[in-house]
Amino acid sequence: MKVFTIALAAALCCANAAAAPPPIAGTITQLRVHSANNTESTARGTMILQLSTAATNGCVWLFIKSDDKNTLSTALSAKLADRAVTVYYDNTVLPAWGDPTTCAVTAIEISG
Repeated sequence: MKVFTIALAAALCCANAAAAPPPIAGTITQLRVHSANNTESTARGTMILQLSTAATNGCVWLFIKSDDKNTLSTALSAKLADRAVTVYYDNTVLPAWGDPTTCAVTAIEISG
């Protein structure tokens, strides 16, 4: 009975855990920063980007929060140098303004 209980608990624990979307690689083709004058106050200072390779899971844009200075500077450096990047993202984390087609960047690396 104990084995069954443990197995059932493990199955219930992880049944709803969705796998993260695969990372995407490409160059940053679109880069937008919402200014302090944006009428949507929750978007102010947020950077959104698109890559030459489309994201999956309904993500059209990928966002980086304004207080994430390291990730912001890495994305900007890659864009200015026209370098390829690999972006890891989470389609379950939405921006403060709630757009389901804009997903959170969880990591970015500049390639080669």
